[in-house]
Amino acid sequence: MGVIVGLSYQTKARVLAPGAPVVHASAHIEAGAEIGEGCEIGPRVQIGANVRLGRNVRIDHNVILRGHTIIDDDVEICTDCIIGGGVEGEGSMLSVGPRTVLREQVTLAGGTPETGGTMIGGNCFFMVSCDVAPDTAIGDSCVFANAAMIGAGCQIDASVWAGGVVIVEPGVRIGAHAFLGLGAEIVADVIPYGSVYGRPAFLAGLNLIGMKRRGFARCAINDVRAAYRMLFANEGGFSERLAYCREMFDGSAEVSRMLSFISADREIALCKPRPVAPL
Repeated sequence: MGVIVGLSYQTKARVLAPGAPVVHASAHIEAGAEIGEGCEIGPRVQIGANVRLGRNVRIDHNVILRGHTIIDDDVEICTDCIIGGGVEGEGSMLSVGPRTVLREQVTLAGGTPETGGTMIGGNCFFMVSCDVAPDTAIGDSCVFANAAMIGAGCQIDASVWAGGVVIVEPGVRIGAHAFLGLGAEIVADVIPYGSVYGRPAFLAGLNLIGMKRRGFARCAINDVRAAYRMLFANEGGFSERLAYCREMFDGSAEVSRMLSFISADREIALCKPRPVAPL
């Protein structure tokens, strides 16, 4: 069972389980905050009244948590992170899924209640100095390298990997299992399994290495490759190629995911391959 170390008069949080958290004497926890069993809260941490921590959350030095923020079990928050709050102040909403790691100087802005707030999935990994703007939804098992910047209202599906200094413009969608290359500026929606590079980013192909590492069957990968070639061929109109893919790959769950993503009614354009100049 943990112990509470050096509680100051500000530390009036309610412990939700018999195992008491370990709290540094210099931490400031406002009345009303909920601290789960086994949590470790380091020096000069500030936790607002509407913050709720699950079990075994580890928070390093100089971290600020504010707004209506829910941190799930086994999350690690490293030094100098700023979590929650933002445009709506203490009314903002943010949730972080279990086993997610936030390295140093990560900032996650809370979202507006009308949109459900900012939602970060479980098992994600944010490297140093990443920034997530309000009202963004990020799926499970995503990885963002140093200084990745995610704009407001973005939707990023599960298992997306992003290189360092990536910029995702506000409102953009990123499909599941996509790869965002180092320094890419994403201004258009990226299809599931897509691989993009450049400023502005263009669709350079498929994240085949990622699909293989995640255990996709060979037949599924082959279907996605064939559908990709068909969709972005030079012959015929795009709507015709899309309809043909639906008919041709009717039994493929992976291709269906890609086609459903493409067919969504969106104002933002779809990220496509760079045009090839005629010979």
